[in-house]
Amino acid sequence: MTRRDIILQILAEASGRAADDAQPLFDAMVAEEMICNVDLEEEFSSDLALEMLQAFRAELPGIRRWLCEAGLIQDCGHA
Repeated sequence: MTRRDIILQILAEASGRAADDAQPLFDAMVAEEMICNVDLEEEFSSDLALEMLQAFRAELPGIRRWLCEAGLIQDCGHA
């Protein structure tokens, strides 16, 4: 799994979008320099990718709030 894949998955979960529908959100965040586009294709082992996903999932409420405050998602109910 690449860094891009991990970020896309977390953005999908935080925004309530399907994983395939998170790409425009990802692109907007790169354009606004909210995501650094360095090393996005770096590959991680399955175990490390799962650890990273779990760590990000623990932060989903904050990530969702960040996306709302940035105006990138509209449905800003409780995560």
